[in-house]
Amino acid sequence: MGFYDSITRSTSRSGAATKYDQHSVTAPDVLNGMADGIRPDSNIQWTVDSPEMIATPRTATVEEAEKEELEAIEYSNNVANGVRFMKARAKKVKENVKLAVAHRGYLGTVVKAGVAIAGANKALADKLQDARAAYAGMGHSLDQKTQTIDHKVETIKARFQQRRG
Repeated sequence: MGFYDSITRSTSRSGAATKYDQHSVTAPDVLNGMADGIRPDSNIQWTVDSPEMIATPRTATVEEAEKEELEAIEYSNNVANGVRFMKARAKKVKENVKLAVAHRGYLGTVVKAGVAIAGANKALADKLQDARAAYAGMGHSLDQKTQTIDHKVETIKARFQQRRG
């Protein structure tokens, strides 16, 4: 391990740490919200579609007055329909919020479950690594014991062969 590696604690096994250090949780992505959402940087149409303003007092004929009255009734109906339309759209937006909140809750559950499973996997991997060490130790001990016993057996065999010989 070199000087840089000792300071940064960088090792050849840093791949896992490097992989899980990456993320796509950035403020612009997280705060984006709705595709058509309104944010401080949104271009709002501040002007309102309004009937033409009468700049100065004026007279009108009976026909003009009746026409204006009919247009006012139609305009009133259109405004009422516009209000109904916006209320219906607002209801859809509110329902969309419920859906998005529920979905984010679901995703949060999936994240927690994934972390819990990864934790359980890691705990099992730790036990398997510990088992490797235990098996290696027992294997080494058994190999030593086998070697010792083989040597004793050979010594005994040699002793009995000397007596027969």
